[in-house]
Amino acid sequence: MRVKSAQALLQAYQEFKSNPDIYYHLANVWPDEDWSWLEFRAWFMKCLHAKINRLDTRSGRCYTPEYQVGLRRDCDRIKEYYQKRIIHSGCNILETSECKHRYPHIDNPNLD
Repeated sequence: MRVKSAQALLQAYQEFKSNPDIYYHLANVWPDEDWSWLEFRAWFMKCLHAKINRLDTRSGRCYTPEYQVGLRRDCDRIKEYYQKRIIHSGCNILETSECKHRYPHIDNPNLD
C-alpha cells in the first residue's frame, strides 16, 4: 500500500484524533475502502516498521552484552579525553571498531 503524500496521512490522523469512532476513506491506498482507527494504526505501524528495518544490514553484533560493555567503556574513555583531558597511555585503548575508526587519536595517542 502506498500513499501519494504525507498530507493524506496527516489528514487521516487528524480525522481519527477528532473522532476515533469514525470510518475514514484514505485516498490513494489499496484496498479502496473505509478504514477504522485500529485498521489505520495497524497498517501505519506495519509500514513504519518495514521502513525502519529496510536498510538494517547489521548481523546483531551490536546487541551482544560484550559489545555493549566495550562500547560503554569506549564512551567513558572518550568522555574522559574531551571533558577531563585524561590521556591514557599505551596502544589500542578503545575496544570497538567503530570508535577506533572515529577516534584514532584517542586509540593511539602520540605522547612524544
